[in-house]
Amino acid sequence: PKPAAPPPSLPPGPPPKPAAPPPTASMPNPPPSPPPAKAVVREDSDQAHSKGLAAVTGLDENLTRHEGEAFGAYHSYGEEKVVAFTEYINWVLDGEPQVAGILPMVPEDLFKVCADGLILCKLINKAQPGVIFEKAINLKIKTVHHKVENLNLAINSAKSIGCYVVNIGAQDLLDGRHHLVLGLLWQVIKILLLQRVSLKHHPELALLLQGEEELAALLKLPREEILVRWVNYHLDRSSCDRRLSNFSSDLKDCEIFTHLMAPICPNH
Repeated sequence: PKPAAPPPSLPPGPPPKPAAPPPTASMPNPPPSPPPAKAVVREDSDQAHSKGLAAVTGLDENLTRHEGEAFGAYHSYGEEKVVAFTEYINWVLDGEPQVAGILPMVPEDLFKVCADGLILCKLINKAQPGVIFEKAINLKIKTVHHKVENLNLAINSAKSIGCYVVNIGAQDLLDGRHHLVLGLLWQVIKILLLQRVSLKHHPELALLLQGEEELAALLKLPREEILVRWVNYHLDRSSCDRRLSNFSSDLKDCEIFTHLMAPICPNH
């Protein structure tokens, strides 16, 4: 028998592809790094007091405008006030354990931080120690109800120490209405700044008595007027022929400041 014919050979094709390398575990992309934290500058007592006094007595310059609810209405305030108030609050409440996790804050967070009422209550208690019972403040804020309670407590207590709080409600502060928050802070910080203008802290203020004026009459004067007298007392004893009548336009050119600082800190 004839041998079987070999099977026909296949036509030559393309060379085989090299085997793909085994898959390797790829490293996951690293998560994006968080933005750098904003630096909070801690002011010393002199800087905090001077900036706070300038904020509550000076004129606004770098104005920020916020539209109001009514058609065509708007409110404006100076950005320097936000910065000065923030730095002053950071300084005056430094060391308070209940707000250690909140402060120091940056100016951009001022309205958000004040919205739960805790900072306001602490600040008012600094202005008038004991006016707010500490145990009445909600420290662990879990609901909006806790925030409203704190804010109502702050508003009523601010009124009791002499702040004008008409048309300021808890909802206004909760919503962070800038002009109302700043208006309340302005009044409380002003009380804090002027609380040491008294005979209790500075008995030498008795030198400000005029003519036959009695000490009881001096004690009845508003503290702003006592401060004006103090400035003019030093101006009378300097070569300056100007006198202070207000804390805004009279101080804009710094001439009075220069004559006032000469006898107080002659080495500088």
